[in-house]
Amino acid sequence: MRFASLLVRSALLIIACVGAPAPASAEPVVVRDDLGRTHAFAAPPERLVSISPALTEALFALGLDDAVVGVSDFCDFPAAARAKPKVGGVTPNIEVIVGLRPDLVLGTGGIGMREFAARMDRLGIPALGFEPNSIDAVFERILRLGEITGRRERAQKLVERLRNRLDTVTGRRPPGLPPRVLYLVDEDPYITVGAGSFLYDVLIKAGAQPFDGGTTAYPRIGMEAIVGFDPEVMFFADDTPDGGERRLPAWRRWNAISAVRSGRLYAIPRGLVNRPGPRIVDAVEMIASKLHVSHDLSVPGHPPFP
Repeated sequence: MRFASLLVRSALLIIACVGAPAPASAEPVVVRDDLGRTHAFAAPPERLVSISPALTEALFALGLDDAVVGVSDFCDFPAAARAKPKVGGVTPNIEVIVGLRPDLVLGTGGIGMREFAARMDRLGIPALGFEPNSIDAVFERILRLGEITGRRERAQKLVERLRNRLDTVTGRRPPGLPPRVLYLVDEDPYITVGAGSFLYDVLIKAGAQPFDGGTTAYPRIGMEAIVGFDPEVMFFADDTPDGGERRLPAWRRWNAISAVRSGRLYAIPRGLVNRPGPRIVDAVEMIASKLHVSHDLSVPGHPPFP
């Protein structure tokens, strides 16, 4: 009798297991990039190639070091990125990329990326392009990367920390009119930043009144416009610490410019400031420290920017 009861219970258990509905599979993650392209990911990609230094930094910040199988020649941060296989510079090497067998390639959102993504399509390799034009857009792209790669929670925590640091800087800016600031990303010809660039937002958040270059992301300007704007502080994209001091003698003939008279010409590392990635708040902090030298804009518990 006991044996029969055991058989009945076992049979019922088997029937229950067989008849139980299978757990619902996770919905695919559908992503629309800044090229207007849409891709659905049924599972997080496991082999990533990044041809954007900013996106490479974001992938490493999300703990995806091992998933990154290739990067561009310009991807030099963090240090571990330099050891990754290189896939070319301005023009990515398609053959090398295909040989790395990626299941996702990430790049910027420019015209060249559109053509590159179309070539990847023909090879059956998903490619996405991201081109944020503000700090909020940078944060949103990091969250989107977290969704794609299965690192949603880590991305949310990262963005939360970045927002807190940004709020600290903006909350400690001194009262009064912000100083007039000109940031030259290039000097032959002179090219600055406009409202269509994330760098314009970086300057605003740091407490600057940037040169009004209109909606063009990177407008060319002449010396007449620079003198007319009369910047009180000037920044130059330059990876050498004394870049501002070295430029001062050449600018002395433009002594009508307030920044030249006061010697407030500063070099800022292009590898830090010109990348819309997770170090963008470091850029805001660095610029703010130069603009508001008499105010403590440091963030408690956060190490200095690189």
